[in-house]
Amino acid sequence: MSTTPTTPPAAPVRPGVLHRIANIWADEYDTAMNWPNGRRHLLGRAVVITLVDAAALVVAGWLVPGVVVESLLGALLVTIIAGLLTFALRPVAFLILPQSILTTALLTVLFLVGTLLIAQRLIPSVTIDGIIAAVITALIIALVNAIALAILGLDEDESFYRRSMRKLARARGDVDDRPGPGFAILQVDGLSEPVIKNALRTGRMPFLSSWLREGSHKLGRYEALAPSMTTAGQTGILHGDNSGIPAFRWWERDRRYLMVSNHPEDAFLIEQRASGPNDLLRDGGASISNMVSGGAPRCVATNSQLSKQGQGIRMDAFSLYLINPYNITRGAVTFCQSLIVEYFQARKQRTRGVVPRITRGMPFPFLRAATTTLLRDMTVDLMIGEMYRGTPIIFADYLGYDEVAHHAGPERPESMDQLEVVDRMVRSLARAAEEAPRTYHFILLSDHGQTQGATFDERYGVSLEGLVRRLMTGEVDSLAATGDAESWGPVNAFFTEVVRVPGRTARLARRALADETTGDVVSLGPSGKGERSGAGAGTDSVPDLVIAASGNLANIYFPDVPERRSLEDIEALHPDLVRGLVEHPGIGFVLVRSERFGALAIGRQGIHYLADDRVVGDDPLTIFGPHAADNLRRLDSYTHVGDILVNSIYDPSTDEIAPFEHQVGAHGGFGGPQNQAFLLYPTALETETEPIALVGAEAVNTRIHQWIARARALETDGATAAPPDTAVRSEVAEVLQDAKRSG
Repeated sequence: MSTTPTTPPAAPVRPGVLHRIANIWADEYDTAMNWPNGRRHLLGRAVVITLVDAAALVVAGWLVPGVVVESLLGALLVTIIAGLLTFALRPVAFLILPQSILTTALLTVLFLVGTLLIAQRLIPSVTIDGIIAAVITALIIALVNAIALAILGLDEDESFYRRSMRKLARARGDVDDRPGPGFAILQVDGLSEPVIKNALRTGRMPFLSSWLREGSHKLGRYEALAPSMTTAGQTGILHGDNSGIPAFRWWERDRRYLMVSNHPEDAFLIEQRASGPNDLLRDGGASISNMVSGGAPRCVATNSQLSKQGQGIRMDAFSLYLINPYNITRGAVTFCQSLIVEYFQARKQRTRGVVPRITRGMPFPFLRAATTTLLRDMTVDLMIGEMYRGTPIIFADYLGYDEVAHHAGPERPESMDQLEVVDRMVRSLARAAEEAPRTYHFILLSDHGQTQGATFDERYGVSLEGLVRRLMTGEVDSLAATGDAESWGPVNAFFTEVVRVPGRTARLARRALADETTGDVVSLGPSGKGERSGAGAGTDSVPDLVIAASGNLANIYFPDVPERRSLEDIEALHPDLVRGLVEHPGIGFVLVRSERFGALAIGRQGIHYLADDRVVGDDPLTIFGPHAADNLRRLDSYTHVGDILVNSIYDPSTDEIAPFEHQVGAHGGFGGPQNQAFLLYPTALETETEPIALVGAEAVNTRIHQWIARARALETDGATAAPPDTAVRSEVAEVLQDAKRSG
């Protein structure tokens, strides 16, 4: 059979540089003349910000040696001239000059500094003596600007530069102009349904609350099955298949290999195993700051795409974030502010005697600042950039709440403050969507929740590893993977992409991060024994014991044999081990496989025979919910589940667990809000009248595919989606009308 070769589509013809510059100026003029709230509103905003920046320049004159401001009028004129120069020249430079993270960042700082230096030369009453003085002045202006925006309620999403992103996205080309609806999906990592309901009730999320009150969206829930953590949750949502994932870390007997989910090569392998026809983002989607990609052709800071087989950084996306001249300086200021706030909030917990609590020293303040400032702003601007280019489906993960809740507690004030941040993020995205080239439907969801509790070793004076070693017979060479490594994933993803950018940026980054880089993968964070993927791989010698913890769930392996050990084998080798674990007050149940009875969930007061769903004594699974038995049967079927799977205690009266990791808010196993994830979704796309209640992340993938199909059908038919209870209301109206006629 002969085939006719197909001619690849011709590359789009891009206009010349001068033509594109003219288009940008025309677009900026059009943005100003057609401001959504009117030109008077834009003028008022510009006046307020100019006055604020002029006042900041006066403050710099008091504080910075070499800066002299003789009059407020002079400061005002310098601010106006600097602003006009930035307005006219900076977007042009972004099109003309070759871009990298380093050159873009330097360009940003140079514009702020350069425009100040040029402007002060034109105004005799203002003097800025030297570049260092100008840099410090620019930082002071950024700090005052950020504080004023918050106090005066001037939303960043209304800024001229953010609205200019749409114009720049179009000028750069690469716009997806296919017909059809769009979906913007934001994952709030670690946020449970009970906590978001609390935030909505108490006024912390007024924008999302308005959606619910107006009826455009509903708040549903789904059971985040164990392992209740990002690896399983996000893989299930984005790929529709999370089978075979027993935890955040696990030992693979056949390869003598410790898998660590957020390490790029391991994340890539997880995605390969899960990828298939249900990939959520495969049709032109974008993945931003995720663990797996969902099949997206456009990825930024996505762990699974950082391996050698994956793709590198997309500088066009990052430069759209950096187009705002205040983003870098404001980011640096808010980063430092977050460090200071964390110190005082941690001290407040200590002085008030709040329990449970954990130590919150370095590196947590760095992680908190990175995830709640820089990565937060970048996530929002990257999503807006994707909407402006018409990307059909966008999925991004915001890690800030999860990171703070791990260390402070899921309902402590600093964690709840992050939900106010989430509300503002969604509001910014919704406002930007009004000018996007397609209609976007918004979905907010979580991959799991968090359950609070004092750590296992704090409660009982011994770690899980120490307890297991004490109960085993003979000397034991163990490998414990229990460090707090999950939160480093997005940070490492960003730096890994940075070191791969061609040019000076990568060379400088590689030099600075040389001690934390293996190959070209950056691995900041825990790096002790067992924390790097591949521990034991390719060696003849393996440890006698591997303990891989995920929150209050732990897989215990005896890796000296190629298959999972049975209960009978374990009893023969270590007769005190299973009994000692079951009888320990910190253990809720253990899962083992018996040669005679199959899978067993054993608690202190009873056994649940999972094979025939038979219980002797008190069922150890009762307090863990109606899905616990089925969930354990599924885990028991996984090739790489531990020889013993251990779940900590759960106290339903206090909703507390005993995490095996150093966390006050934890997830990964069974018990409490960690298994209660949420879905906030468009009412018009759902056929059920009551808020949905799904079981498992894979069910979420199926439901989102259904919503996408329904949105496409409605748009194709030109119909308006009616509320799902329209037929019921019609029936009620008809009955009442009949009653009225009869009366």
